Amino acid sequence: RRLRAGGCEGTQLRSDDPSLFPPLSRAEIVYQCGAPARAHAGALSADAVAPGVSASSRAPASCRLRWQPGSSCYTILDTPIGDVAGFAARAASLGVSTAAGPSGTTANTLQLAQLLGATGDELVLLRLAMVVWLVLSRDHTLWEVMLGAEPFLTPALRIGELPDGQPAVCALGRLLPPVLEWRGHSVRSADAWASAVTTLRATPAWHGLGKARRAYFSCLAHEADPAACCAGPRLRALVIEAERHASIDAGRPDGGRDRNGPAYPPARPAAPDGALTS
Repeated sequence: RRLRAGGCEGTQLRSDDPSLFPPLSRAEIVYQCGAPARAHAGALSADAVAPGVSASSRAPASCRLRWQPGSSCYTILDTPIGDVAGFAARAASLGVSTAAGPSGTTANTLQLAQLLGATGDELVLLRLAMVVWLVLSRDHTLWEVMLGAEPFLTPALRIGELPDGQPAVCALGRLLPPVLEWRGHSVRSADAWASAVTTLRATPAWHGLGKARRAYFSCLAHEADPAACCAGPRLRALVIEAERHASIDAGRPDGGRDRNGPAYPPARPAAPDGALTS
């Protein structure tokens, strides 16, 4: 990748934007906004401020955040390695969006966690946390975050291990194992997906998905084995839908893949929308 001429564009989000969940902490608001202009919607009450803290930190201003999303900073370069196609070409062939290239932040975080003793499902949860952070902040796409985590996960959870013929959307079934064990608790992936799909159904993004993808997400919400959602008739429907979308994209002036343009819609998506469709 290469830094764009003129640098990063920055975000249009403000510190009190209701789409920020959880809201910014007081320390983050004070750091971002400095002296107050008006009471901040997400600010803590004055009673919660420690003695000696200035009045300015009791009522931080609402301001435009000084964030620089990775999607606004870089041009993705299509650099092949020998006979192996470059990242941009491979992403285009799979029909997945790009923002800043494979996530080095994810790779570094999981490597550090591994050095500190994290294993198995702990690394799976950490990858999921990186998806929530980096996709919703528009630093990376879902595909880029999952690529950054590849070396640290078991083959069953790697997107590079998808069987031939499966479209990229099938990688979503590898976000979580069928049953995740963590600190004595068991979490079924179907239960996690059921919660996400319930939220997604309430957004316009749900109706923007193709019929096959809606059926796929609904399957993830009730099927004990996520791999079963990309098999048989469901797989055939997903492949046909992906090919139809690719055909439509190919007729556009940019071939359906503006590699240097924004990888996301202008408005910040709700969490499940961003997490599932980026």
